Amino acid sequence: CDVVTLPTRRERNDVLLSVLWAIRDLSEIEVTYQSMRRPSATRRWIVPHSLAFDGARWHVRAWCHESNMFRDFVLTRIQEIHTRRVSEVDATKDSEWHTYAVVEIEPRPDLTVGQRDSVITDFGMQNGTLCKTIRRALVQYFVRHLQIDGPGNAGQPIVWANREEFKDLVDPDRLY
Repeated sequence: CDVVTLPTRRERNDVLLSVLWAIRDLSEIEVTYQSMRRPSATRRWIVPHSLAFDGARWHVRAWCHESNMFRDFVLTRIQEIHTRRVSEVDATKDSEWHTYAVVEIEPRPDLTVGQRDSVITDFGMQNGTLCKTIRRALVQYFVRHLQIDGPGNAGQPIVWANREEFKDLVDPDRLY
């Protein structure tokens, strides 16, 4: 028996504690953050309200003053926390965090009957479908891990049956 171990990301305790205190105290923090969209780190104010684990890394769900929207920030990409202040941001306004989506997964239609039956068993599907209820803010991570979020998923034996309903949730511009 053996297990494939994947590389893990190590969160810094000082960053994690500062984020947790900001969540607890309903405060905002000024951070230096390295986005993969920008060549260098930037300083910005964020208002963290939740943590989420996507299966590989921890994210801080927060209001970003720079983009004027709720976003996910990878915890290990927060390089420094500079200061904090009281926040006026209402985290209950993060509708994607507070609402849920039902993602439907089915066997690929081009599979043989035997292959379809095997996939149904593998994934524990009921009536040929697996329905997973997920926060709308986390759908992109779920489908990315299953590799069913793009046109290049031909190697997967499953498809995202109701993808059209949630195309706004897997827009690459949402990833930060």
